[in-house]
Amino acid sequence: MAATLSSRMEIARRAAPTLRDDQLVRSVAAGILDDLGVTEPPVDVEMVASYLGIDGIVVDDDLPASGCLRQRDDGRFEIRVLGADPVTRQRFTIGHECAHTFFPGYATRSRYRCAPVERTDDRRDVEALCDLAASEILLPSRLFGRDALAGAFGFAGLERLAQRYEASLEATARRYVDARPEPTALLLLSVRHRPSDRRNLQPPRLRVDYAHCKGEWPYFLPSKSVTTGDPLDRAAGGEDISERCTFSGICDRPVTVDIEARYCPIVVDGEERRRVVALLRRVEDRR
Repeated sequence: MAATLSSRMEIARRAAPTLRDDQLVRSVAAGILDDLGVTEPPVDVEMVASYLGIDGIVVDDDLPASGCLRQRDDGRFEIRVLGADPVTRQRFTIGHECAHTFFPGYATRSRYRCAPVERTDDRRDVEALCDLAASEILLPSRLFGRDALAGAFGFAGLERLAQRYEASLEATARRYVDARPEPTALLLLSVRHRPSDRRNLQPPRLRVDYAHCKGEWPYFLPSKSVTTGDPLDRAAGGEDISERCTFSGICDRPVTVDIEARYCPIVVDGEERRRVVALLRRVEDRR
């Protein structure tokens, strides 16, 4: 009896048994781009899908998630992406669904990105690894690292990178933080309630949703509201922020930073969500 073919992750694990799963999945994605001879952005994600044996990409306006990998009745695989999503999100979704083929058992059921049902811990782990692979496919380390260091710190360079790689600002910003040599952080904030505020009929406030940091940083407090008049609050009002200041209200200890912040609303389920994206560079204490 012929041996069952191993998955790409199993093969990579045999070759490098000491690497973590996140390192392995990035290595597998990078190897695929090397095989395809990718030397410049943007990466052709349909070419990547074809290389992995995926027969086509279908835009589906009725999909209950951002995307899925499914096997058709003829035995061929296809990726379906949500028609309402912007092209940059569709590209990331394609990269994410491509990454499902790295793992054993992907052919046994349809795989959904941002599935509308609760995931198990194992499922969450695989989804997180597929997101890492999608970042490596869209924003390859060997290309992006070079480009991220070519310009000055800030939004001007970040937005050029997002356009060059045909990736969302958020996905580009995460990779940008990782590529910068200095302690750098990405903050995402949105105007929203806490559950207790809804009960007390309090107005929504600009609050921390997410932080992605490189280097030593204080802890950014989840759901902490921004003080009225500070740089992030002014960004929520539409002002483009570029200045040096001391942060204290939304983190557990003060930190001096160079900050660039922009008002970047997004549409979720047909409604606009007020959102601020901020880049922070830590200023070293020279005293």
